Amino acid sequence: MSSSQQQQRRALVTGAAGFVGRHLCRELAARGVIVHGTRRPHPGQSVAMVEAAMLHEAEISDRERLTAILREVEPTEIYHLAGLADVGAAWRQREQTYRVNVWGCLELLEAIVTIGMTNASLLVVGSSEEYGTVPAEEQPIHEDRPLAPRSPYGASKACQEILACQYARAFGLGVLVARPFNHAGPGQQTGFVCSDFARQIAAIELGLEEAPLRVGNLSAQRDFTDVRDVVRAYADLIEKGRPGVAYNVCSGRPVPIEDILGILRESAHQRIAVARDSERMRPSDTPIFVGSSERLQRDTGWSPQIALEQTLRDVLAYWRATLGAEGASARRGP
Repeated sequence: MSSSQQQQRRALVTGAAGFVGRHLCRELAARGVIVHGTRRPHPGQSVAMVEAAMLHEAEISDRERLTAILREVEPTEIYHLAGLADVGAAWRQREQTYRVNVWGCLELLEAIVTIGMTNASLLVVGSSEEYGTVPAEEQPIHEDRPLAPRSPYGASKACQEILACQYARAFGLGVLVARPFNHAGPGQQTGFVCSDFARQIAAIELGLEEAPLRVGNLSAQRDFTDVRDVVRAYADLIEKGRPGVAYNVCSGRPVPIEDILGILRESAHQRIAVARDSERMRPSDTPIFVGSSERLQRDTGWSPQIALEQTLRDVLAYWRATLGAEGASARRGP
């Protein structure tokens, strides 16, 4: 490696074409980092750029391909985001969830160790789902709380974290762990409450769907952070975090889902009626789930900067633009 390469930060982001990955690539590029990323192979589609990141096709379970990419990129920092992230879908696809999230992490770790790239910093992105159900009186949740995941997704993320920390101890890898709580922002697809509500409102405004907006349990309280603040935290952790330490990434503020709906309805271009949908109701929902980011703030100086109201306006604007463009394309025809 040349002296100029040694001085230049180079990042490899797995899952770079995903919702969080795209935002992270932009954040790293803004910091002057040369960014490469992996995405799953898409036959018939060219491999191009995601913002300022050069993409490389690779299944996260393909160690040989990962090894080749690592040799080519020679990253000084690695952000492991690739994996299955839908908590509900993980119940229906349990085996696949463990295969991708756990085995995929193992293959990445083995690729790093095989070529002796142990001096690269590695951020493994877990989830607040690792904590399981926590009584309200024991919140906000701190990182020293024992992990007790209740979902296949949460369990897969806990296994991933244990694996990475074991490799850190055995091979001297500089591993950091992030446990993000709920996050939202432009580009997030459906299956997540903020994006689901915003997409429905945009579709009703554009005449693509009929009112009412359908909702589930509105009483639950969750800890939301803008995805752009989340990726700042990831970048800050690589720069200032302590290897071997887990960090919550969260706002520390519980927000009722009803308030999310209210903010979005106030931003709508028309009055939006609402109806409860029994298929969306989850009676077993944890009433409140909120974390503490004291450790992250103390070690890196990070704090959330984007107000929830701005996040939700940006999500709604994203869906207006996306659905509007899709409608225009359908009217033009093939």
